[in-house]
Amino acid sequence: MISAHSARWDWPRWLDSIAVAAVSALAGVIAIGRKPLWLDEALDVQWTHLGWHDYLSLTFRSEMGQTVWLLLLKPWLSIAGHGEVAARAPSVLFAAAACALLVPVGRTLLGGRLAGAAAGLLMACSAFVVQWEQQARTYTLALFASVAVTYLFLRALRSSGWWWWLLYALVGVAAVYTHFFLGLVLVAHAAAALTFRPRPGRPAVYAGFTIVLLSLPAAAFAIDMSAARGFIPPLTLDGLTAELHLLAGGRWAIAAAAVVGAALVAARVERWKAVLLIGWLMVPLATTAALSLSHPSFIARYLIGVVPAASLCAPTC
Repeated sequence: MISAHSARWDWPRWLDSIAVAAVSALAGVIAIGRKPLWLDEALDVQWTHLGWHDYLSLTFRSEMGQTVWLLLLKPWLSIAGHGEVAARAPSVLFAAAACALLVPVGRTLLGGRLAGAAAGLLMACSAFVVQWEQQARTYTLALFASVAVTYLFLRALRSSGWWWWLLYALVGVAAVYTHFFLGLVLVAHAAAALTFRPRPGRPAVYAGFTIVLLSLPAAAFAIDMSAARGFIPPLTLDGLTAELHLLAGGRWAIAAAAVVGAALVAARVERWKAVLLIGWLMVPLATTAALSLSHPSFIARYLIGVVPAASLCAPTC
C-alpha cells in the first residue's frame, strides 16, 4: 500500500512528466494530417498490407534497421486504418513518452526536479522532434528507446539484483533494432559503468554480453548496407554543420547551450554521470562523423538519439 506521505511526494514528480508529455503531444498533433505521406512513410504503410510471412521477410531482409517500428506498425494500422493521422499517431505517442521519461532521467543525473522538467520541456518544443513526430517513421520510437534504455541503465546501476539488468539488456537489444545508431548510446553506457563506484558486477557483464551477442546480426546488416547508402553525399564541413543545425532544431543557440552545458556538467556532477551525459551526446556524433569519412552516414535523423542528451545539457548552461 502506498502511504499518504509517499503519494504526497510522488504525485508532483509524475505531474511534471504528464505536463511535459502533454506539451509534446499538443505540438505533434497540430497539423499532423495536413501533408500527404511522403515516399518513405508511404512505403512503410504500403508494406503493412502484405501478409505476415512476406512482411517479416521484407523486414529482416532489407529493413532490419527499423525492425521494431515495422513490427508495431502493422498491427496498429490493422486497427486504426491506413490514413495519414492514423499512421503518424504512434510517432506522437513515442515522442510524448520520451519527453515524459526524460524528466526522471534529468532528475537523477542533474540532481533537481527543475532540471528534469526543463530538459523534458526543451525536447518537447524542439522543432526537430516535432518534425519527426508528425511522420510515420521509426525516429521518435528511436528517441523513446534512447531515453528508456538510459532510464533502465540508471535503475540497474543502483540495483543489487538481476531484474533491472535483464530488463536493460532486453530493451537495449530492442533499441538497436529500432535504429542501429542507438548502439552508440549503449557504448556511452558502458563507459559510464566502468567509472561507476562500486563497479557493477556480473549482472552488468551478462547484460552487456547479451546485448552484443544479439546485436551481431544488426551489425552485420549495417556493414553490408553501409556501401549502399548512395543517397548520402560525402561528408563536408558545410554538410556537417547543416545536419548539426537540424539536430538543434534550427537554432544554433541551443547547440551552443548544449556544448557549454556539457562542459559545466563535467565540472559539477559525479564523474560517472558526466561520462554518461557527455558520452551520450558525443559518442554517436563523433563516431558517425569519423565513419562518414569513408562511408557517408552523418544524417540528422539517424542521430536523433543524442537529442535527449543535448536537452539535458542545454538547461545547465
